[in-house]
Amino acid sequence: MELIKLFKVMLANKEGELLDNRDKYELGVVKLTETGEIVAKLEEELKIFSVEVEKKKVSADAQAEVVEGEKVKVEAENDIADAEAKKCSEIKIRVEAEMTSVQSDLDAALPLVEKAKKALDGLNIEDFRNLKALKNPPADIDKTFTCVLNLLCRIDPLVPVDKNGKLKTENTWKTSLSLMGNPQAFLDTLNSLKARIDADEIPANNFKANKATLADETFTPEILSGKSSSAGGLCDFIVNISAYYYVVVSVEPKKLAVAKAK
Repeated sequence: MELIKLFKVMLANKEGELLDNRDKYELGVVKLTETGEIVAKLEEELKIFSVEVEKKKVSADAQAEVVEGEKVKVEAENDIADAEAKKCSEIKIRVEAEMTSVQSDLDAALPLVEKAKKALDGLNIEDFRNLKALKNPPADIDKTFTCVLNLLCRIDPLVPVDKNGKLKTENTWKTSLSLMGNPQAFLDTLNSLKARIDADEIPANNFKANKATLADETFTPEILSGKSSSAGGLCDFIVNISAYYYVVVSVEPKKLAVAKAK
């Protein structure tokens, strides 16, 4: 009896254990089924997400190509701008150098103008009256006044010229006397030559005609003053106003270069 009772107890325990395992198994099966469904759903969502990601990747790559193209374009334009900026800087430096050179040359020429003006200021109108009394002046005096006549071609209407604007007279001294008829007007005309040079109103031939005389070693204010104070003063004026003219002419190409560069 005891053995039967023990067997029943053991059987009951075993049955309970089997039922418990069955419940766990059924629960596990349910969990596995649910998990499988969740995994399947996730896999489906992953496929959809992968497609969207691939689309975005393709779009991003296309945008990257556009950006890269724009970057290359911008860099090329920047290179052009840098080259132009460098070119402008070089032109600016060159223009400033030319302007400095022009101004330096003109500044150096101003003392020549002062000397020429001083030479005229030292002339005495009474001396011109005395010269007018000469019928046949010394050759050096006549040569000095011939230089003055050359300078005044196409400037003073009393100076006769040919069709090329060159001095045309058979008697230079007689023509000179006509200029000295009004000594003050004569001096005023000479004083105007600096402004006329600056305005480029005097023909180059006027100065070219005096080159040989200016190169003559005896054509100096000191030598001429020994024969006539007026001739010495006029010689001093001619030398300095001519030197000023040639300085102005020499800087003209530089001025043109500056204007062109600007």
